[in-house]
Amino acid sequence: MTSRAALKLADERADSAVVTALSTICVDKFMHTSDATANLAKLKAITSTWEQGEYLQKGGWATRPGAASPDYLLGRACAEKLAEAKTASQ
Repeated sequence: MTSRAALKLADERADSAVVTALSTICVDKFMHTSDATANLAKLKAITSTWEQGEYLQKGGWATRPGAASPDYLLGRACAEKLAEAKTASQ
């Protein structure tokens, strides 16, 4: 493996780890809104994982701390975790 390929792989793994860690925060922010139950129902009604990520980005839940814009990968990871939730009270 070249050093360039190794650096690229390390960057991808680091970014993946950050997204995984931040997705928990995204879920927490989502679940602690006053309309979490309605938002969760809307999210679960969306069948496309891409559109679920978009929904979370537009809602502001998929923005990394200190970032000016939402993160698509964070939105997708957050949507995956929220899809597992049965109710907003979990």
